[in-house]
Amino acid sequence: TMPFWVVPLAWAILGERVSRRHAIAIAVAAAGLVLVVRPWLGLGGLRSVALALIAGLCWAVGVVLTKRLFRRATVGALSLTAWQMLFGMFGLLVLTWMVPEPPMQWTPYLIGALAYNSILASGLAWVLWAIVVDRLPTHVAGLTSLIIPMVGIGFAWLLLGEQPDMAECLGIVLIAVALFALIARRRETASTMEPTVRPTDKRPT
Repeated sequence: TMPFWVVPLAWAILGERVSRRHAIAIAVAAAGLVLVVRPWLGLGGLRSVALALIAGLCWAVGVVLTKRLFRRATVGALSLTAWQMLFGMFGLLVLTWMVPEPPMQWTPYLIGALAYNSILASGLAWVLWAIVVDRLPTHVAGLTSLIIPMVGIGFAWLLLGEQPDMAECLGIVLIAVALFALIARRRETASTMEPTVRPTDKRPT
């Protein structure tokens, strides 16, 4: 739900308004996400659903505040991610002291899992995400995260043999159409902004 929280937050905090074409793409993506999630099959208890929605809202707030930070301060994606990872590490250390767990058994598999989660899934992934937030409009950056359920369904089919049903396939198609519409719109806008006369074509008067 993060991409759909981002739209009103970006309008209220950053003053970013969506065009009619973007609004249609967002509606199509929302329909696709509903077909992928299939809430009519049950989403768990009310507490679980509320926590999931709050998590999406918190992520959206972070996206909007990150965008505002990039606009107002000269901070790069790498330094921003490094500070976030540092503060997040302290939070995780506090949680490890509060939650009782059995002693750590250092095995090659555990070390590999920690390296993957800390370097690739957290560090590199968040640097790339910060670059996306910096360079794209906030609502467009938010909608690009809908690639996650698409890729997740694909890997579940490939690695776990969980074949998607018709509703999930239709949802993936709708999300893909919405993302393609956003990409096509950005290419069209970029082409119209290109100068008609190149600097090398200019002649002195």
